[in-house]
Amino acid sequence: MSALRPALVILLLACTTACGGENPPSAPQTPIAPSVNRPPELVVGAVTPALGIEGVTAFRVPVEVGDPDGDAVTLTMSGCPSGTATQVVVPQNGRLELTFKADRRCFSSVKVTATDSKGAAVERTAAFAHTSLNGPRRLVIGEGFYTQPGFTVTLTQAETLITGTISDMKAFGHKGAIDPNDPGTIDAEGRFRLHFKIDGDDIVVTGQVQSAEFNLVNDVLVASCRVIGGVYSGRPCQLWNEATY
Repeated sequence: MSALRPALVILLLACTTACGGENPPSAPQTPIAPSVNRPPELVVGAVTPALGIEGVTAFRVPVEVGDPDGDAVTLTMSGCPSGTATQVVVPQNGRLELTFKADRRCFSSVKVTATDSKGAAVERTAAFAHTSLNGPRRLVIGEGFYTQPGFTVTLTQAETLITGTISDMKAFGHKGAIDPNDPGTIDAEGRFRLHFKIDGDDIVVTGQVQSAEFNLVNDVLVASCRVIGGVYSGRPCQLWNEATY
């Protein structure tokens, strides 16, 4: 009987293993990586018009936006008007047009930021130029900075209306102003009309703003114009920014 015990022990061990008495070790499981939130896709086109009048011109910015994960996207436009930010929610991929008006404290570009509902963001900028007729100018009857007769004008623009003064650069005390009964005007395309009265004479000019350049060293041609009424009627004219250095 004792001779059978080793064989019995071997049989019992074999049965325990075969019958599942002990579980084999399980294979380690690979953790599932969390999905990565991708930022929106944003394309910002050119601002139109490229040059506009502060407080008057409605600038337009074409935008194409989408999100590769299908998230809702919020567009934020900043930089102009100064101190403000415009937000637009875009629930699906698409095209839209943002609009804004400029003021004198605006930058020379606007920034458009697209932010999805999970916080991923991307930004683009678009350049443009803005100006007004505010401030001192040299008005010459003719073409060229030193053309005569020449006048110093100081203009104040309030949206589409312009007031101001005029002074003859050659005749001391020969001064006047924009006719208060016929205020100057300017439109969104930069077309203007100014009616000066100077010591009983009229100088009525119409013209087109063509530059927003700011230059302290060089004289800058701001607008080309033509005298359409008064003593110099029929002659070309120009408005200049005079260099200060």
